[in-house]
Amino acid sequence: MSSTSKQKLTPSFDLIASAWKLYKRGFFHFIGMYLWGLLGLLPLAVVAGLAISLYTFADWQTPFFYVLFGFVGLLALAWAIYFTTRAKIGWLMLIKNDFKGIRPTFNETKPYFWRYLWASLVVGLITFVLIFFLLVPAIYVAVIFAFALIAIVFEDKRTFSSIERSYDLVKSYWWPVFGRFILIGFLALIASFFLNIPLAFLEGALRDIWMALVNIFWALTGPFFLVYSYQLYLDLKAKN
Repeated sequence: MSSTSKQKLTPSFDLIASAWKLYKRGFFHFIGMYLWGLLGLLPLAVVAGLAISLYTFADWQTPFFYVLFGFVGLLALAWAIYFTTRAKIGWLMLIKNDFKGIRPTFNETKPYFWRYLWASLVVGLITFVLIFFLLVPAIYVAVIFAFALIAIVFEDKRTFSSIERSYDLVKSYWWPVFGRFILIGFLALIASFFLNIPLAFLEGALRDIWMALVNIFWALTGPFFLVYSYQLYLDLKAKN
């Protein structure tokens, strides 16, 4: 598509409105998938708790203790990454499946795990390396590959073809896409600013409680930012 005939993307606030509508519709499904993902952290918590207990009360301060619990801890961490990554894929699958049951949707995420993980690592590594040279190329790459993970789920792309697909979608619309991400980031920054104001006046347990509530707020609103990216992906797909 030539630059003279390029269609304009949907206005930012229209995207926010459509994302909010979809987010509200799937709110309890998103939260259910988030809680399902937290189950993957249980083995890690059990291993950590057991290690602390044995170290403190049983005097198991031996090389064998460190090796054993280090190995078991790595296994538990790998399981946590596996489970929570599938829960993130599950958010996208919920949208794709029109919010059918949480557990059946989670079960469908398994074939996407490795593609999703490798694409995340590749894009993250490229962006991380570029940060050490110039910030601008890192930002460019982060935007240009922003829809690779969505393409894996919604277009059944493999790891590198999903990255290429994201590039194809964004290359003619880099500045509009960048601007729409900046806007949603700015709105999140404003929300964070107001949520952190009470911390200047709270101390002790009240401060800890407020911080916990803030973390819960971001956990509840996290799927909205994914839905916003999905709506932008649909818009780019329609325009290319």
